[in-house]
Amino acid sequence: MALGKRNESMKQKKKQRKPKKYANARRPQKEQREKGAQGRASERREKALFAGTFSASRRGFGFFVPSDELRQTFPEDIFIPAEKTGGAMQGDAVLVFLQKDRFARDAHRVYIAAVAKIIQRAVKTVSGVLCAAPAAESRKAPAFLLQPTDLRIDRTVYVDQAPPSAQPGQLVSLAITSYPDTADAPLHGDVVRIYGDAAARGANYESILEAAGVRTDFPPQAIAYAQQRAQRRVMKKQRLDLRDKIIFTIDSESAKDLDDAVSVERTEQGYLLGVHIADVSEYVAAGSCLDEEAYLRGNSIYFVDRVIPMLPQALSNGSCSLNGGVSRYALSALISLDKAGNILSCELHESIIRSAVRGVYSELNDITARGKASPYYRKYAKLFPHVYPTMCELYEILSEKHRRAGALDFDTEESRFVLGEDGEIAKIVPAQRGVAERLIEQFMLCANEAVALWLHARGLPCIYRIHEQPDAARLSDFLQLAREYSLDVSKIDPEYVTPLQLQTLMTRAKERGLSEALDPLLLRCLAKAKYASVSAPHFGLATEYYCHFTSPIRRYSDLCVHRIVKAALRNTKVALSAQKAARIAQQCSECETNAMTVERDIEDLYRVRYMEKFIGQTMQGCVSSVCSFGFFVRAENTCEGIVPIASLAGVWQYDEKRARLFGPGGVIALGQRVTVSVEAADTLRRRVTFSLVGPKTEKAAEAPKSDTVRHQDGKKD
Repeated sequence: MALGKRNESMKQKKKQRKPKKYANARRPQKEQREKGAQGRASERREKALFAGTFSASRRGFGFFVPSDELRQTFPEDIFIPAEKTGGAMQGDAVLVFLQKDRFARDAHRVYIAAVAKIIQRAVKTVSGVLCAAPAAESRKAPAFLLQPTDLRIDRTVYVDQAPPSAQPGQLVSLAITSYPDTADAPLHGDVVRIYGDAAARGANYESILEAAGVRTDFPPQAIAYAQQRAQRRVMKKQRLDLRDKIIFTIDSESAKDLDDAVSVERTEQGYLLGVHIADVSEYVAAGSCLDEEAYLRGNSIYFVDRVIPMLPQALSNGSCSLNGGVSRYALSALISLDKAGNILSCELHESIIRSAVRGVYSELNDITARGKASPYYRKYAKLFPHVYPTMCELYEILSEKHRRAGALDFDTEESRFVLGEDGEIAKIVPAQRGVAERLIEQFMLCANEAVALWLHARGLPCIYRIHEQPDAARLSDFLQLAREYSLDVSKIDPEYVTPLQLQTLMTRAKERGLSEALDPLLLRCLAKAKYASVSAPHFGLATEYYCHFTSPIRRYSDLCVHRIVKAALRNTKVALSAQKAARIAQQCSECETNAMTVERDIEDLYRVRYMEKFIGQTMQGCVSSVCSFGFFVRAENTCEGIVPIASLAGVWQYDEKRARLFGPGGVIALGQRVTVSVEAADTLRRRVTFSLVGPKTEKAAEAPKSDTVRHQDGKKD
């Protein structure tokens, strides 16, 4: 009886379990399909190999930068732990496989990557300081080791061969002969150039230029070509003669390559803006030896103490420069504007002009402030009382139009370096941006837009200047941070953000005193402007069509646009295929990026050497960036340095979400005013180190929710 009851009870339990099992099998089909599809996609990604570029950090780890074809799938760079770099170095083309990130906290940061194969090495040479190698029993042991100046090369570097003149303490260039096959394996190489004393400015200067591949000297045939073409007489030919018009240049006092001049007249409809640009294409023929050299350079590079021009001085500072009082060939854009600053029409002409006066920004700004009391007023007598005031009036209209459209204007504080007799920086002063600078900027923007519209309307090819929408994932992170600083971002959708929304946010941040800290972070969220052969909007300028037309002396893209315009004006075939246009656009973008990098490196070199004289002194500054290993401070003299977390007393935690450091009794946050002491200025690595001096921190805010804070290397503390 008991056995029968037990059997019956077991049958009932089985019946109760069946519906449960059946229900799991009949889970809602849509949910099941979606989960299954996601799981299968995830499995495929983890098994597949993906191509891209390795970006190294200074702490051993790196990031996988997906190729353009993969950007839709992986909008964010993917973290690579130090032990999974596979010996890859900065810029190497790599294949990686993906793994689930166990510490991921964001939906768009799901994976970590591991290098499976290095396709192509990017780094061929390494700069660094020679150091005596430790004594070894083997005679084959190298006499020198190399201490790389690039902190991203975090490994031993053996010097296999060096000239007899090589000595410890010299800055040298090493040609790599053997690459590492693991993250901690050494590099091997031979010394190919000795720059000099590692502490000398000149040695570091030359090292930076060579590492960047800057072409400092022109080939003899290019110089000869430029000199021969510079001798050409300026003749009217079939050009529009504008020498009776009041046209003049405005530029900095030190500028010698004057490639733009302006004029303004009132009309019944509004204004006639004339932007007259040096006709460089008249002197540099397409396909010539000088054209090929200009293509390789891409642009002029402007340093603290000199300019490395795109064209030889016989043209850049001579026959092409719109110097005052001399006739010059130009390409003139005559733009009709209504009273609200809208473009009504644009006429382009091959012209001949004569600049009435060589205008200087500082002088015209002084006149703007002091009127007839300015000592410069007499020099510009031709421009008053009508021409220049009309220009200022039009500038205000165009500026307001761009503001309403949402054009982004990061009005960051720029610096001007004053050099002493020894070539070092004597002082750093704010670079004032007055009405004259802003006026020319607005007129050039207007001309570039008008020419792009002109070319597009005629279906002509063009080297466009484009600026894509911000990356949604990065912008989302920034908006989250802005929210932590009590800025209202509720109406901003990262997927469909407009320039006007970001402009409004920047204005609010400025009103709250946060622009110095947040503007650089927002800039990092924005895509880099680049050149393209296919038209696309320019997000930052809030324009549909845009190109570079106004600086052909110093930008190859502008020279190409001039050639396209002139072919159209002469009714001749434009010798520019889609493939060639795309190649030119890519070359110009790459040259621009390289120029910006090397300009910044040289500037940092001068800043660091300037800060050497302040070691041991205190100064005020603003927290410009916060990370897991410390925080950066921008001093009032515009020089930036790091306060390492190791130099702070007690245990500190990094809150990535809020970009803050929490420590004993206080917090370090963006935009915070602090007092720092200058501890070190490293010329080789172009790095300034600060220490925090009292008061140590601001009042402690709410601490992070967890005591374990994830650092940038993916580990927990």
